[in-house]
Amino acid sequence: MISMPEIGSVVRVVTKFPNTYYYSDAEYEYKTFTGRIIRPESWMQGDEFNIETGNPKYPKSIIRLKNVSEIQYLSGSARKIEESVTRIFKITSKSSKKQYTVTVDGMRGRCDCLGFQFRKNCKHNDAVLKKIGVKK
Repeated sequence: MISMPEIGSVVRVVTKFPNTYYYSDAEYEYKTFTGRIIRPESWMQGDEFNIETGNPKYPKSIIRLKNVSEIQYLSGSARKIEESVTRIFKITSKSSKKQYTVTVDGMRGRCDCLGFQFRKNCKHNDAVLKKIGVKK
């Protein structure tokens, strides 16, 4: 199991994808990225991370853990995540007494309230992530 790199770690990542080039004999295409791990976007999945590339045209790349063939830590560390574990929490709002559903997938949470739909964050999601020990 590949671990999720911590924000601020410097890593060298090799990704592996099926080769779709018709005239190639290679079964897979490999790409190497070296850079610092930066904060993920709010819309990213729990098994994805951002890496600074140093390329002005493409300053960052999003890498999904399932595509990682190898990862080498130049500095920093990793945290283990549970693969394909989705947890669902029912939250009752203190102010309106409405019930909301917060779905946690890996290290990310999603709420079905209007606030989360517009801002990609809400107090219900924050409360659940804090309770289960996920750091932002």
